[in-house]
Amino acid sequence: MAVAESAGLGPVLAFALVGVCGVGAQWLAWRMRLPAIVIMLVAGLIAGPATGLLNPSRDFGELLSPLIALAVAVILFEGGSRWISTVWAMRKPGSGGLSSSARRLAGFSRHSRSSGARG
Repeated sequence: MAVAESAGLGPVLAFALVGVCGVGAQWLAWRMRLPAIVIMLVAGLIAGPATGLLNPSRDFGELLSPLIALAVAVILFEGGSRWISTVWAMRKPGSGGLSSSARRLAGFSRHSRSSGARG
């Protein structure tokens, strides 16, 4: 007996399923006071390999590679912007940042050159 191959969900329905699972997992994690990534990982394993409901290569088709590239770009951008805001928050007020450090270093090297020339 031959088993008929499923046509899949289609890109729109698959994207909607990922969104609903993600939002639901985020809400459940918030209610349970757990890190969201834990519940999202479990939801992804249930929707994908455990039940076979979502098969990315079948359901997204040609859109899979661009969606992965877009997701990686968003993750890197968000992580980078969060890192920059952390660095700015750690900076001491009134320090002037790199410009004042560079001015102090330039002044130090100028004084050391002038005192070393007398020797």
